[in-house]
Amino acid sequence: MSGLSANCPSCGGQVQFRVGSSFVTVCEFCSAAVARTDRGLEDHGKVIDLLESASPLDLFLEGRYGESRFQIVGRTQIKHGAGGVWDEWYCAFDSGHWGWLSEAQGRFYMSFASPLPQPPAFQQLGPGMPLPQVGAGMVVAEVGTAQTLGAKGEIPYLLEPGKSYSYADLSGQDGAFGTLDYGDSPPTFYLGKEVTLAEIGISANAPARDESMEQAIAGPGLKARTLECPNCRGSLDLVAPQQCERVACPYCGALSDVNQGHLSVLQILDKNRFPDPPIPLGSKGMVDGEEMQVCGYMVRSTYDDGDTYYWDEYLLYNPRLGFRWLVDSNGHWSMVEPVNLADVQVLTSLAKHGGRNYELVESGSGQVEYVLGQFYWNVEPGERVEMREFTSPPHTLSEERSATEVTWSKSTYWPKEDVEACFGVKLRDPIHGTVGLGQPYPYNGVFKAFAVLLVLAIGVFVYGKSRASGTEVFRGTMQFPTGSDPGTQVVFSEPFELKGGRNIEVDAYSAVDNSWVYLQMDLINEKTGAVTFFDMPIEQYSGYDWKEGSSRKKRVLKAVGSGEYTLRVAMERKNTGAPASVQITIREGVVRLRYFLILLGFLAIIPFFTFLHKLGFEKTRRGEGDSFGGDSWDHDYYDYDD
Repeated sequence: MSGLSANCPSCGGQVQFRVGSSFVTVCEFCSAAVARTDRGLEDHGKVIDLLESASPLDLFLEGRYGESRFQIVGRTQIKHGAGGVWDEWYCAFDSGHWGWLSEAQGRFYMSFASPLPQPPAFQQLGPGMPLPQVGAGMVVAEVGTAQTLGAKGEIPYLLEPGKSYSYADLSGQDGAFGTLDYGDSPPTFYLGKEVTLAEIGISANAPARDESMEQAIAGPGLKARTLECPNCRGSLDLVAPQQCERVACPYCGALSDVNQGHLSVLQILDKNRFPDPPIPLGSKGMVDGEEMQVCGYMVRSTYDDGDTYYWDEYLLYNPRLGFRWLVDSNGHWSMVEPVNLADVQVLTSLAKHGGRNYELVESGSGQVEYVLGQFYWNVEPGERVEMREFTSPPHTLSEERSATEVTWSKSTYWPKEDVEACFGVKLRDPIHGTVGLGQPYPYNGVFKAFAVLLVLAIGVFVYGKSRASGTEVFRGTMQFPTGSDPGTQVVFSEPFELKGGRNIEVDAYSAVDNSWVYLQMDLINEKTGAVTFFDMPIEQYSGYDWKEGSSRKKRVLKAVGSGEYTLRVAMERKNTGAPASVQITIREGVVRLRYFLILLGFLAIIPFFTFLHKLGFEKTRRGEGDSFGGDSWDHDYYDYDD
């Protein structure tokens, strides 16, 4: 029935099935879901018009997935049980099979119907649960309910407008994605992966719709960019009107729900409880080469040991990038991006992601305290999630878990100056004595410099040692009388020349065995009579399985002047059986280890105190980790009048 044209059973207008395997097409004239059956065409009810957005996708765009070409021929819009919508684009492949291209918050997922012999019961599923029977590494990311809102084009299944169904979204490693659709019995399983538009070849020829295109599209959604607050009649400027679910008025604090394009007040928030955000709603800044606009502001908190601790979150929007979060905790800023939960491995107090290890620094529950602006889900004060934070500066991995969903995100620390430059605002410095979770230690360069200097010092020492092993100026055996009183005996060496100005090494050897000799030496300048005094005790003892001491002793003397020298050696022995001779070697110009060690000690002074400072820095970071921010809310922090 490919290329079938017929009259709509609802309005009589012409409908067309361009794809032979499509089952439903939406009438362009009356929005009826027209299904073809073996009995002919059937009207399955009206579908509401789509809530159009600045999506880069549209019907009849062509692309490629792997080696297969496809064309987008249909679209449905699904409403999340907690608010917000996502789009599913239906791709007809040249091979005759179908693919589902899901679009949510600026991310895209291509999936295909896949067999699953024994799908789990929906009641058995929970966020974070592994499903090895579905695929290696697949984990339940979210369980919930959804409702089909609207449709357009051709659909490969029997569309029932307004139908609600349960589902479970799955995540796998390396971008793998899956969905268990419990709208059918048995449930249908879809398996695929996250993709970019560039990967499927349709980004270049599919620019995002501009404002004039958005305003020209009919439908029940919020098409106007400016609305009136139903409480105070203040003007509300909407950044992403088609994706807006909740709006908090910045003038009176009225939190309104969006229902079929109309605002209804849910509650009045206390605007005097918190100061105005330092980055005003509507501010624009460049993120990843794209302009993003602040559309929402949220204050969140946690409770610990009798104290409440707060932090700020800004919701940013761009039609191409979707939504992002900018977080401020005590003046420490970070930009947040979502992470595939299946790519995160958690081992008690350690998390691994992208080849990087993250250390657990805090855990607790987070609660929404206050909101301003617009949000893509049904947010309200009191909403709570369980949280864990793992850090590896300048990045932080964050887990948020509710009864229906678990999400992971990675934040990157932004210096205050970068945030100021991005949004053109003036911000206060971070609160004194606090450390951001992802804040890098500011003096790590000291350790890098020390490592470079250490390598250079070792290199110079090794090179000097090899090049200056010392020039031998004297070698001889000093013989003492034997069989006589072992008291002090004195002998003199033959004269030898020293060039002067260089270190002198004296090497003495005596064949002591369970004995000792004590040498007192004088280095005498024959011309000036100058004397350098030093001593060298030599002893060695041993037993059945032990040995201590050495028969060789070395001594390095400081440089002396040039000239002819004689060595005077006085020996004391343990007894007459002790050795009566000593072999002495004198070298001039040796490298002295002591000076090298002194140099290392000098170089290590600054790194040592820097290390102690870093320990305190990390201790402060972990102290903040116990309390989600370290200090209670400071109402003066955002007061710029002074």
